[in-house]
Amino acid sequence: MPLNGFESLCKRDAPQIVSKDKGNLQYHKGNNPTRAYVTHYKIDGVVI
Repeated sequence: MPLNGFESLCKRDAPQIVSKDKGNLQYHKGNNPTRAYVTHYKIDGVVI
């Protein structure tokens, strides 16, 4: 669901969504094989 006033960091049907912090080698990768509607936000320094 889109958040008013914020733009998603990924395409709405992205096959993969990757989140990581600068300067850190760890990351989180979400797979979206059916290409469902997804959103990915960074608000106040926190990825949602």
